[in-house]
Order: sequence, then C-alpha cells, then structure tokens
Amino acid sequence: MLRKTFTAAAFVAAIGTATPALAAITINPGTGSATVSSGTNVGDSFTVNFDGHESGSVIPGLTSSLTLSFAGISGSSYLFNYLLTNTSSAPTTSSAVTAFGFNIDPNALLTGSSVSGTFNVVSSGQVSQGYNLEMCFKSGQNNNCAGSPGNQGVNMGTSGSGQIAIGFSSLPDQITLSDYLVRYQAVNGSGSAVGSPVPAVPEPSTWGLMLLGFGAIGVSMRRRKPVALPQLA
Repeated sequence: MLRKTFTAAAFVAAIGTATPALAAITINPGTGSATVSSGTNVGDSFTVNFDGHESGSVIPGLTSSLTLSFAGISGSSYLFNYLLTNTSSAPTTSSAVTAFGFNIDPNALLTGSSVSGTFNVVSSGQVSQGYNLEMCFKSGQNNNCAGSPGNQGVNMGTSGSGQIAIGFSSLPDQITLSDYLVRYQAVNGSGSAVGSPVPAVPEPSTWGLMLLGFGAIGVSMRRRKPVALPQLA
C-alpha cells in the first residue's frame, strides 16, 4: 500500500463521477476509491487528474489524467480500457508518463494480470519518494514501478491507451481501486517526479447546477415560517 496518505477532499474532487448505469461504478466520497462489481455496466468510467511533484514540491505545469472504463469480465479477471493523457503545459518543457498504477482490494494476482497497448508490463513495488504500488503498468522490466527504460511512455501533449486485465484466483463479486499514482520521467530534460490525485476544476455546467441549488436553498429558507419559542411563565 502507499506509504504516503492523501487528503480525502483531494480524492473526492480529483475523481470524475462515474457514468450513470444500472450498476454504476461507485466512488467513495471519503477516500476517492472506485468500487466495480461483476454486474457493472460495460462502458462505465471514471477519471483521475494528477499533479506532478518531487521531494514535496509541486512542479508547475506537470499534469496528467487517467480514465478507466470497465470492459467486462473474462474468466477470473476484471477488464478495463485505459486512456492516459499527458496534459503537461508551460512552464514544463518536456515530460513522459512512464507508469501508472493503484492498489486493489481484494489483492490481485500479479502473474494472472496483463496489459496491452501503450504499456506492456505489469509490475508492483517501489515508485519513488517512498511510494509503493500493489499493481502498476509500464514498459520494460517488471521489477518495480519506478518507470520505463528509455522514458518509454506518454509524452507531453499526447495520449496512450490500451486494456488491462486484473486477475484473481477466483472472481470476486466486486473490487476496489484506490491510491492512484503516475510516474513521470524526462521532466524538463532529465528530471523525474510522481503524480498524485488533485482537485478537478468544475465544468461551467456544473457551476450552473451548483448555483441553481444554492438559489433553491435560499428561497426555501426565506419561505420557512418562524417557529414560536416557548415562553416562561
């Protein structure tokens, strides 16, 4: 599990709402974890937005996002399509997202899991700066989650995609993904960093709905009749 902890507020704001469905992905409002059941509707998805930091300091402009879409069940594996986008911008001049991962409950089988597309290796272990992951996806060697040789990954301004299969000894009724993390390399030349979930900026339509809700609450409060307080004899 991750040795560092993130604030619950950051998790809640960082993760997009799952697409509504008969059996939707459930986002835990306290931790930001995502729970998916074997009956979840194929195509349901959620998005995590990341910052970039090194030794406790945020690197301006270093950002990325990960969207996971449930793709169904195969044997004793949960399938997800992934879309990883390197959204970094100035003042960052270069970066590559060379690994991403998370923790899983119940524990998955590393040897029974796989990844295709941009990344081709499933691994686990140390990332950097004291962080560890139960499962990560990268290219090259599978001895840790510290990135990919030659900075193979998703370069600044591009996206990578594919499918991951999370395997278990027997198919659980549901699984929970948490403690999401990305690994950056080639940052501003030869630097490296880690990305943690950050609050997402609400869309204009979301702001509109929030304002309407606040307005309705205000009207309701103004219309409420005052309650007479009991008088002492």
